[in-house]
Amino acid sequence: MNKSDLRLDWCSHQAARFAVENWHYSKTMPVGKTAKIGVWECGKFIGVILFSNAVGAQAAKSLGLLNTELCELVRIALQNHNAPVSRMVRISISILHNAFPGLSCIVSFADPEQGHIGGIYQASNWVYVGKSTASLMYEIDGKKIHSRTANQNNRHFGHKCSDYDISNAKKIFALPKYKYLYPLSNDMRNKVEPMRQPYPKRKPSGGSADGGTAIPIAGGGSNPTSPLQKTQNEQKHAKTPYNPMPK
Repeated sequence: MNKSDLRLDWCSHQAARFAVENWHYSKTMPVGKTAKIGVWECGKFIGVILFSNAVGAQAAKSLGLLNTELCELVRIALQNHNAPVSRMVRISISILHNAFPGLSCIVSFADPEQGHIGGIYQASNWVYVGKSTASLMYEIDGKKIHSRTANQNNRHFGHKCSDYDISNAKKIFALPKYKYLYPLSNDMRNKVEPMRQPYPKRKPSGGSADGGTAIPIAGGGSNPTSPLQKTQNEQKHAKTPYNPMPK
């Protein structure tokens, strides 16, 4: 495949939702505003890479950053493709950083319960800094919903939403996720490199390092808690999943 056959650009919420609901294991669109970068091969829409604010003020503070300086890669939702995902991620980061030059670092998580160890991030030289804390999940109608998503969907101008009723939902603690950082400047890299740990490896059987089973579908980060501080003009090149890339 020629390099010119791969294109990334801002996409609409409609296109992003289509990709996430069809090609991401979570089948759920993150809560709040996101930076949505669509992916096309040979003019065909094949998926989306989503970014949003990181997991809270403490995450930024631990790196000596403001909330506006740290964001999270929250979804990589792709159908069958030819280009390496690591290359798509690198291009999407370049687009994001050009739009939000105040960003200093990106965080993302690989989910061992889905058989992911962060191979995409390892291929792009992200800094692995260890595991996150266990996440609280709710099981609703047989579907696992992150507590942040459930709680945000149950608060809307002080009123309870009907999206998810967690009053009788079963609580589940998910396995800790593998945490990766991607510094966007030399100064930031100098700050996070001392935090680097050896990359987790997949077991010879094909499972993850802590026993998960590999699933051959798109990966991605955890759900976000808050939106990016400003909205990129995503609608300027708004596309449905069926529209070709603008020339």
